[in-house]
Amino acid sequence: MEPRDANQTWGTQGTLSGTDVPPRPEVPLPPWPLPAGTAYAGLGIRALALVIDALASLVVAIPLAASQGGLQASNGSFRAELTGIPFLVAVLAWLAYMTLADATVGASLGKLLVGIRVRRADGGRLTVAGAVVRNLLRLIDALPYFIPYLVGGVAVARSSQRQRLGDRAAGTVVVRARSVPVGGDLETSAPWGPRLVLCLGLVLILAATYGFAAMAGHCDIGNGLYDCHHVRFEYPGSWPVVRDVRVMTTGNLEFADIVGLDPVNNVELQAYRLNQSIDRGNIAQSQEEVSAVAKQLAETLSGTVADGPRRIEMGGLPGFSIRIEGNYGGQPLTLEGVVLPRGTTQYFLECQYTPDHAGEIRSGCEQVMRTFRPT
Repeated sequence: MEPRDANQTWGTQGTLSGTDVPPRPEVPLPPWPLPAGTAYAGLGIRALALVIDALASLVVAIPLAASQGGLQASNGSFRAELTGIPFLVAVLAWLAYMTLADATVGASLGKLLVGIRVRRADGGRLTVAGAVVRNLLRLIDALPYFIPYLVGGVAVARSSQRQRLGDRAAGTVVVRARSVPVGGDLETSAPWGPRLVLCLGLVLILAATYGFAAMAGHCDIGNGLYDCHHVRFEYPGSWPVVRDVRVMTTGNLEFADIVGLDPVNNVELQAYRLNQSIDRGNIAQSQEEVSAVAKQLAETLSGTVADGPRRIEMGGLPGFSIRIEGNYGGQPLTLEGVVLPRGTTQYFLECQYTPDHAGEIRSGCEQVMRTFRPT
């Protein structure tokens, strides 16, 4: 047999040569199994993570509420109301965020901060499809909505692996990051550095959200000027803001602000949410409703509707005026009001007074009506 050079090429093209390395078949790595001592996240820590995520969602919810006029702010506090399409957008955005976070990082902002992660029950990383299933079923886990996550909470409490319904359907578990061994895609030490950065980020988000809300719902009431809730008017500078007054409401009240002499003699601006938009073209159809409201107020005051509703215009808005003669606390009380629809919001400007303060309140009321302007 003839000797051959160790570097000599063997065979024809495509066969093994001295410098070639045979390709290795690609074999998917098995999931990193969860150890027997894995600590599953309980109700308390998961609830805390959910609260953090809910707070972070305000960065989307607040601008959406402002876009539909559902943002109301007064004297350092504010509330946001979402309905219709903006509410649907906010819910879908939150579900998309939670799904993306689960599928990419295995944890939302809230979970990162409290040190828990989402894994497949076999130890693998959650897939996009699994994340979608897990988070769509939040709509069921969150039932009943007046007691959020009661269904999910009961499911977690009754599960040995602390799984809510979404976890069971997606085959996932929520674990404490420190209990997962090195080699998986979760850390074991959960260092405080990244958590501190995330906490600061959350603080900035909330600060920006509050700032946006304060600007969107800017309110300035005092020294004879009312500039709040997209309404501006002037009133006597000596009048204070009247607080802690029981307001007589007739519908879906959005806000009520009062200036005047005392809880009985004052000028009050209320706003109500309407089920349909009212403008010049269809305002006539609301006259019967205004008449019914006037009668309801008259009954509350044990009185009668002395005048109205009459068609008027104030601040460029069409509306109706009413006058009610009644009693309050054993003394005569007059209530003069103006109802002003503006799209899906209806303003009710109410001037009420007893005989002793009739002159001062009526004079202030005329000033308010003369300078009233929507902004």
